[in-house]
Amino acid sequence: MKTNKIFLLLIVITSLFSACRKYDEGPAISVRSRKERIANNWKIDKAYSNGNDVTQYYTAYDLEFTKGGDAKLIANFNIGGTVFSFDSKGTWSFEDNDEKLRLDLENNLADKTYNILKLEEKELWLKTVGGEDELHLKPR
Repeated sequence: MKTNKIFLLLIVITSLFSACRKYDEGPAISVRSRKERIANNWKIDKAYSNGNDVTQYYTAYDLEFTKGGDAKLIANFNIGGTVFSFDSKGTWSFEDNDEKLRLDLENNLADKTYNILKLEEKELWLKTVGGEDELHLKPR
């Protein structure tokens, strides 16, 4: 009888933790707030478009987010031995009950809204809303 109670308790605890999961890829629970987890200098570790690996096209990009909502996109391209730098400042915000991330940058071509798939201290996975691009970011 005692084994049944322990088993039932484990089922209840497991279902509670899976109900707490905000994003498809986790985490189930975190002691750090979402703003604290997103505030970082991120580099693109993996990039996919329509399921195809396109990481090689994203290696020059960095994204910086502060807890206060400031954002900066930085890109450094080396073309024929000449380095070209690009940066655009702006803001980021959570939308749709913190399930989406909105970037509003000076360069409007870089403005995007992403579904947040994973938000951990050392991993951020984003997928463009209405698109097929998925970015997996890690701290720089």
